[in-house]
Amino acid sequence: GLGVITYKDGSKYDGNFVNGKKQGKGKFHFPEGNEYIGNFDNNEIKGEVMFKWKDGRIYMGQWENNKMNGYGIFYWQDKKTYYGQYQNNNKEGFGVFNWNQDKRYEGFWENGQQHGYGCIITKGGIDYGEWNEGKLIRQFDDEEQITFIQNQIDDIKSGNDYITFLSKVKQYEEEIGISK
Repeated sequence: GLGVITYKDGSKYDGNFVNGKKQGKGKFHFPEGNEYIGNFDNNEIKGEVMFKWKDGRIYMGQWENNKMNGYGIFYWQDKKTYYGQYQNNNKEGFGVFNWNQDKRYEGFWENGQQHGYGCIITKGGIDYGEWNEGKLIRQFDDEEQITFIQNQIDDIKSGNDYITFLSKVKQYEEEIGISK
């Protein structure tokens, strides 16, 4: 049933319990001011979630093994955003990072850094390249190379998992009051 428990460290859980364990929908308030809203499974954070940090950062998306895992969107106070894949709390796989309305990176990530093929999109155009551990190591201007990279990006963006995730982004933004 529903209940509230406050722990010695000041953290507090408000939600559903089954056999004395957090199960189903609930809110967890951390003593440092962070807040988690979402699903619990056998005391673990799991499923579709919203995590708010005291400093204003917000993550909304999939969570498993008590970490960001799967598709998610991350908002920073300075209006930067990342939406894409996570693994063990790191950007991993395909994702889009927006510095502002005039500049974004679309491409692949590894261990939280741009890694592999991608492109930087600005008002001035699109620059295609290859990144290694967050650094641009090669820029492409050959049409065949550009088409290859764009096809990799388009394959991900046209996949069912990505399309389903993008359909949730608008819902996430409405929940936290972000408008574009």
